[in-house]
Formats: sequence, C-alpha cells, structure tokens
Amino acid sequence: MGSARRRRLAENYHFGELSAGLGGGRAHDGACGVGALAARRLRTKKLFFALLLLSNLAWAKDIRLVVPYQAGGVSDQVARTIAKQLSNSDYNFVIDYRLGAGGSIAASHVAGITNETVLMIHANALVAAPIINPTTTHYSIKDFVVIDYLGSEPLYVTVSSDSKIKNFKQFIAMSKTQSMPYGDNGTGASNSISAAIIAGSNPNMFSVHYKGVPPIIVDLVSGQVKWIVEGNASLGPMIADNKLKPIATYFYKRTEQYPTVPTVRELGIDDRQFHRWHILVANASADPKVIQYAQAQLKTPAVRQAISALGIDNSQRKNPNTFLQDEEEVMRKHAIEAVKYRSEEHTSE
Repeated sequence: MGSARRRRLAENYHFGELSAGLGGGRAHDGACGVGALAARRLRTKKLFFALLLLSNLAWAKDIRLVVPYQAGGVSDQVARTIAKQLSNSDYNFVIDYRLGAGGSIAASHVAGITNETVLMIHANALVAAPIINPTTTHYSIKDFVVIDYLGSEPLYVTVSSDSKIKNFKQFIAMSKTQSMPYGDNGTGASNSISAAIIAGSNPNMFSVHYKGVPPIIVDLVSGQVKWIVEGNASLGPMIADNKLKPIATYFYKRTEQYPTVPTVRELGIDDRQFHRWHILVANASADPKVIQYAQAQLKTPAVRQAISALGIDNSQRKNPNTFLQDEEEVMRKHAIEAVKYRSEEHTSE
C-alpha cells in the first residue's frame, strides 16, 4: 500500500476525532462540567496522535525490499527485521516477494530496474546462479550495489526425529541400501549445493524440488523426504520441539547451538568451510542517499542485535565493495562440483 493511500485512510479514520477536537464538544458529550472537560481532553490527545500519524505518512517514501524466497523462511525473517528497523518518517520499507528459480527471478527483476530505488535480501544463490546457469540467468553481480554483509549461518544435515538414523555414520550406511531423497529449494541455493556435494554420486540420494524451505520442513517431519541441509533460523523451532534432529554441520567448527553435532570436516566428507551468507543489495541506479542511510543503520547495535537474534552470526565484517567478487571465486568451486553431481543424478534417472 502506498503512502498516499495510507494517508487517505488515516485522514478518513481520524476525521471524526479532528472535528470533535476543534468544536461541537458539548453536543457530543451530552453533559457539562467535569465529565465534559475530561472527554474533551481525551479527544485532544487523540487529535495530537492523529496529526502525528498523518505527518509521518505524508513524508515517508515507500522503498521496496525484495525477498526472493517464500514467506516464513530465513530470508523473509531477515527482510522483515530490516524493514522494521530501518523504516522511519523518511522511508517506509515494504516487503515485495519475487519467488522462483532459486532467487534468480528476484535478482533479474531488481537488476533491470532503472527508474526506482529497490533493495533486495539475497544469499549465496545470487553469485551461484550465473555460474551454474550462465545462459538462462539474466543478470550479473555487476548489476548490484552491496549495501552491507549481514552475516552468515551454519548449515546442518538434518533428519526427522522419528527416523531410525541416530548419527551421520548410520545416515551414510542407510543411504547405500535405501532411497534417501532430500529437499532442494533451487539450484544455486547454499543448502542445495551442500546437499548435492554430500550426496555425491550416490543414486539413492536424489533431490526433490520445492519452492522455499518451509514446505520442505513439513515434508521432512512427515517422512516424504528423508533429509535436508538448512540453517538453524528455519530448523531451530522444530529441533527444539524434538521433531527434527541435526546430525552434522557444514561449518568450519562445531556450533554453540549444537555442540555435540560434528562437522562434515570431522567426518571426512568435505574439507571446505561452507555456510549461508546474507547480504542487502540495491539496484545499480539506486539513490545514494538511501544506500548511505541503510548502511549507517545496519551498523547500529540495535539492528545488529535484531539480526543476530535470528541465529545469524554477524560478528565478522566484510568489505561490501569487494564481497561479491570474492565470493564468486569461492562459490565457483562449490557450484561446479554440485553441477557435476546433479548431471550424474539426472543421467541415472
């Protein structure tokens, strides 16, 4: 909803209070004396807050904040947190979902905008997609201005608590004799790449494609898929309710949340330190004033603590001017291997 429409609604809603505050008080009260005076004071207070609301709505400029993944996922949680923390009397950040193709639809949309300032939350897939699908990805990392690196989160190999799998060793052993499909929310997504590398060329481990993480979690609990690689921001509540169980982490160390869960490096599966990162970007033609405002706000303790509360580690700082280029080199190694295993998977079908 645009600021002009909200302003009209506010004007209509508070018109009665405005009229009552300026005159006609006695007729409305139906009494004189102390009761009438108290009622008039109450209307005056309401009038003050109504005018304050109208002044904020009149000047706030709507800025779209694009989310490439389904509502309820970690990207959505991060976006909503940022929109709440950054919105003020000058800017009103409005969530705009652009789903599909593992985040590429959202990225292509933002990259092509030239007459508007648009921000976007994104993750590893922003860099991975042009590498994996160069002919069908209609953007490059040069189409974006990185406002800031928001942080990263460990990824966990996770199974249903109802599963007979107790640890990663049993997980691998079972995959040699049973079908072990895993949930995948798009080529280029960090969890998709991690799962493909773990599955390797095992024909019993194959991907089932979903539009977003939330429906994968539903099917994982019910047993429709057998495992997933995902972050704690999405999995945490279900793990706390003992419905899901992490058996390994795709991180460089054991985590504080689950200190007994080993790393895949310890288990000899992979020696890389892979994680999901989150960034806030803008289209190349975005207003520099909006970018500078967002950068300043993201450095404040209040905003950093709000993001950290989602389970995202933002203790490390990254250079926004070189971040995408640096990650492109790292991601190229992961993505190429994931593509190799995906090709073998489809060839064997």
